[in-house]
Amino acid sequence: MSDIVDRSFEGEDWESGPFPTQDFPQEVLKLLEALDATRACGWLSAESHIRDFGEEGRSNLAKMLSDLRQTLNQHPARYFILAGDGEPLFVWLQKHDHQIDWTRVNDKASAAALAVKASSVIGVVAEVSADGTYHRAQSFAVHVPTEPTEENAHIYEEAARMAQPARAVSLSQPRGVAPPVKTKKTGRNDPCPCGSGAKYKKCHGR
Repeated sequence: MSDIVDRSFEGEDWESGPFPTQDFPQEVLKLLEALDATRACGWLSAESHIRDFGEEGRSNLAKMLSDLRQTLNQHPARYFILAGDGEPLFVWLQKHDHQIDWTRVNDKASAAALAVKASSVIGVVAEVSADGTYHRAQSFAVHVPTEPTEENAHIYEEAARMAQPARAVSLSQPRGVAPPVKTKKTGRNDPCPCGSGAKYKKCHGR
């Protein structure tokens, strides 16, 4: 959006011309309004990041928010990552009136960051009802591991599952989105997902 604004001031008649505006899908506006209403620490950075999305990014974000939000009657929480140019956005949708498992939120966000090979990620948690009401939203810091350890082995294992070909259609394309999908658990004799080359049972599966 900043490039569009800059270009609008390049012409000699910029004062008489219309100022550039952005059209946001309703679902994205609800998320932005929830961030603004909650105003938890870091909310402005997350809001600015979302507002800086291009038209395709806003459309992809709206579709994922809407599609996964409508499944909250069957699932207490859903998540996805929106990746492309710049810093990815990880969104966790929590069913309203259900307690947030922050350990799980952070683990999934860290794994998603590793899956899309991002060194940093903007994280947002939104408490939502399946009917489309956004009750509150807040940003959170996502810790992206730099190397596998015994403590974070489960995060690297989850990242390997997220990056499998069945999910790559969402994870590897510009402004891609990745809803959670259950996949086969790493077997003890399979190669360790950390990339060491050793069997899982002799590496992080011990």
